[in-house]
Amino acid sequence: MLEPFNSLYWHMLAQQYVNNDDYNNALQAIDYALAIDPKSTNMLVTKAQILYDMNQDREKARSMMREVLLEDPDNALANHTLAAMLALDGDTKGALAIIRNYLKEHPGDKEAIDHLLTIGNREVDNEEINRYFKSGALSTEQEWVAWADTFYQREQYQACADILLCRLYNTDSLFDWTQLLESLYRCGRYAEVVELYRKYVLRVRDISGLSLSLPDALIMVLSLLREGYQTAAKELADFIVNYNISDINPYEKRLVAIGVQSVLRNILDAIDSSQDVPLSSIDPFA
Repeated sequence: MLEPFNSLYWHMLAQQYVNNDDYNNALQAIDYALAIDPKSTNMLVTKAQILYDMNQDREKARSMMREVLLEDPDNALANHTLAAMLALDGDTKGALAIIRNYLKEHPGDKEAIDHLLTIGNREVDNEEINRYFKSGALSTEQEWVAWADTFYQREQYQACADILLCRLYNTDSLFDWTQLLESLYRCGRYAEVVELYRKYVLRVRDISGLSLSLPDALIMVLSLLREGYQTAAKELADFIVNYNISDINPYEKRLVAIGVQSVLRNILDAIDSSQDVPLSSIDPFA
C-alpha cells in the first residue's frame, strides 16, 4: 500500500501466496510485479512455477523457462526449474540434457547434482558426481557424509550410496561405512558390498583402522550369502560371533552388538542345517 510500484514487494507477496497454496492470488501478485519489471528473470521463473503448480498451462510454463534461458543460459534457478518440470512430466531425457548442459559450465553446483540424483540415471550420476568431486566444492569428508545423509533420511539409498562411493574411491578412505553398506544392501547391490569386503577388509592386516561396526560386518555376511559365497560368509560370521564384545561402550552399542551376534548365530545355524532355510526369514533388512 505504501509502495505500490515496488516490484520486489509484489514478488514477495506472490511467494507468500504460493507458500499458502493460494495460486490465484499468487498469479495476480506476480503479474503486478512483472507489469512493473517485465524483464526480471527471477519473477518470470516464479510466474512459470505458479502456472505449472496450478496445472493451468504447463506448456506455457516450460516455454517461459526456455525463453529465460535463451536470454540468460547460466541462470541457475531457471535451469533447475525447467529440469524439475521436465522430470515431473516424465521427460527424464530432456531433464538430464538441461542439467548436464548447465553443469558443463558449473560443475560445482550441488543443487544441479541433487536434481540428477533424484532422476536416478546411475551412469550419468556417477560421471557428474566425480566431476563435482574434482571441482572441490565440498572439501571435507564430513561434508560429503552430511550430503549423503540428506538422501539417506529420505530413503533414497541409491543416491546416498553413489555419493559415498565417489568419496571412497577418490580418497580411499571413509570414516563411517554404515550408511554406505546399508544403502547398497537396501538397493540390492550385493555384489558391490562383496567387492568392498574384498578390497578393503581382506587386504588389510588390521581392520580396526577401517572404522567398521558389527552391523557393517552383518551386512557383509548377508551380501556374501546372497552372492553365493557361503564359505566366506561362514568364516566372517564365525569371527564376529566369537568376537569379545564386553569392552564395547557405551552400553547401547553393546546391545546392538549382542543383537548382531544373535542374528549371525541364526545364520550359522541355517548354513549348518541340512534344510534349505530362506535367507529372507532371517534377514533383518528383509
